[in-house]
Amino acid sequence: MLNSSNRNLNLLVDKLLDISRESGFTTEDIIKNAKIDLNKPIQEIDLPRIIDYAYNYTKDEALMIKLGQRVDVTYFGSFGFALMSCSSLS
Repeated sequence: MLNSSNRNLNLLVDKLLDISRESGFTTEDIIKNAKIDLNKPIQEIDLPRIIDYAYNYTKDEALMIKLGQRVDVTYFGSFGFALMSCSSLS
């Protein structure tokens, strides 16, 4: 059974692959070279490697901005709630 953390990480990787595909890149290349097993839940320790590979593959300097625009702030749980409650980050 997947816990909510695994579901959230899988959602994040799905959105990252969507962005790459929309930019004209093959997700198969990212999946293979970032060593993503779509049959298993994504682990937290794997996420930096996956993001790093996706960035290096696409060279999209706005990749993380695009990802952030697609992920609801509530995805970040308590931290997301704190972000919504603050007028600034300083």
